[in-house]
Amino acid sequence: LEDGDNAIVGECKSFGAERSDICVTRITADGSTRWRKLLGGKKRDRGMAISRAKDGSLLILGSGKSFNDNADRDLYVAKLSLDGKVIWEKNFGGERDEYAGGIAGTNDGGVMVVGSSESFSKRGAKNIFIVHLDKDGKLISKRTIGGKRNDEAKSLTRTADGNFMMVGAREVNRAGDSDFFLMKLDQNGKKIWAKTLGQNEHDILN
Repeated sequence: LEDGDNAIVGECKSFGAERSDICVTRITADGSTRWRKLLGGKKRDRGMAISRAKDGSLLILGSGKSFNDNADRDLYVAKLSLDGKVIWEKNFGGERDEYAGGIAGTNDGGVMVVGSSESFSKRGAKNIFIVHLDKDGKLISKRTIGGKRNDEAKSLTRTADGNFMMVGAREVNRAGDSDFFLMKLDQNGKKIWAKTLGQNEHDILN
C-alpha cells in the first residue's frame, strides 16, 4: 500500500470479536497497527484472502456462518476503503457449505472470486465456484465447475497478461486422491486453459 503499509486478513477471536470474526488490519512500514476492522456476525467467520481493486481499495474474501439463517457457510466479499470503512459487502451461497479461495480485481474495477461450493453440485461434493462482480458489488455472473467428486479452488492471482490464474485440486480417479489443478481465466471468468497434474497420492495447490 501507500507509504510502505501492508494490509492483512485473517480470523480473530480477540479485539472484541463476537465469536470469531474476519479481521482486516492495516500495518505501517515499521509494523505498527494503523487500523483494524472486524467483519462478520455472531457466528464463526473467517477471512481468507485480500487483494486490491483497480481504484486502490481493498477487496476482502472470507466465509462464515453469520450470513444466513442456516448452519452452513457462505462466501463473504467486501470492499473497504484504505481507512478501513466498508464500501459494500455481499454474501453468496446456498443450502450447504461454501469455502473461500481467492479474490482479485478486474480491469473494469470489478471483482473476481473463486472458491468451492457444496450447494450447487449435483451430488453434494465440492465444485469450483466462480463469482464475477462489478465495481459496486453487483453480481455479473456465477458458475460452478466440477464432476462427481471434489473439485476445489484455493487461490487466485493476476497474470502478467492481465488474466487470472486459479489453482486448487480435483479428484479425478477416486475420492481422496486429488491432483493439482490449474486454470487460466479471462477477465469474465471464462476458461482459457486448464491443466491437471498428479500421480497416485493426494496432491493439492494452495
